[in-house]
Amino acid sequence: MTEDSFTDHDDSVDYLLDPELWCDQLPRPFKTVDSVLQCFLEDVWSVIEAREVARRAEESRVNIPPLTHPTHLPGTHGATLVR
Repeated sequence: MTEDSFTDHDDSVDYLLDPELWCDQLPRPFKTVDSVLQCFLEDVWSVIEAREVARRAEESRVNIPPLTHPTHLPGTHGATLVR
């Protein structure tokens, strides 16, 4: 191995350590498409999160059955039985 190959290796390590180098620089039209897609995905994700919150709230609601046809129990001073 030559000294140059070690230098190249150090550059690849720097690439992994620097998050700015993880994404390639895109030409202008692709940057525009990328920004439009990012905005779209953020909007869709917001809708998904809102629906998930609503679904969890609906699932956590306790449905209490209505009191129907109470039957007065004789000899209990007004106590009722709910069926």
